[in-house]
Amino acid sequence: MATADSQPSASPTPSLPAPTVASGSTNEFASLVQWRNVAALGVVAIGVFLIVFFVLKPSANTTAGGPQIGSRAPDFSAKDTASQVVSLSALRGHAVLINFWFTGCPPCRTEMPDLQRAYDDLRNQGVVILGVDAIGEDAPTITAFTNPLGITYPLLLDADQHVTTELYDVNSTPSSFFIDRQGVIRGKHVGPLTVSDIRDGLSKL
Repeated sequence: MATADSQPSASPTPSLPAPTVASGSTNEFASLVQWRNVAALGVVAIGVFLIVFFVLKPSANTTAGGPQIGSRAPDFSAKDTASQVVSLSALRGHAVLINFWFTGCPPCRTEMPDLQRAYDDLRNQGVVILGVDAIGEDAPTITAFTNPLGITYPLLLDADQHVTTELYDVNSTPSSFFIDRQGVIRGKHVGPLTVSDIRDGLSKL
């Protein structure tokens, strides 16, 4: 029997469970952050594209791909491997074939004997063939390569590639331009020339 002095014992305070985070929620949050990062990169990429397309694109007055057939051939002066200056404008009255090439280009080597043959056959008829080194090689490098091939048509140096890249916008070798006796471009050929290509091109000049 309980006495008057007895006190009821206090009930223990129930402990609250520790909060838990579902692993699925964590994964969803990480996926959301990743998706937002990808979306942000996509927006940046689109912005760069729009800047390039609308701001940096060539204007309507810019001629893509260099001088076009029917336009006047850009004039230039360059030294040949013998240090003689050759000027395109000084060749007015001649039919000119400008061939862009370099020593490490196998298709260029393939077409050279045919170019030499055409030069031998037609130079007395006012035909001039000019080989412009497209990567700025020096005269000793060029002559060491072409002398064994028996090349005698003028080979021009383009040390700063001004003629190749800025005037004629050549980005593939070999590339050739057929220029008539009035200095107008009448033909353009990318890739190695065959004997037929050379004769057909020169016949239009």
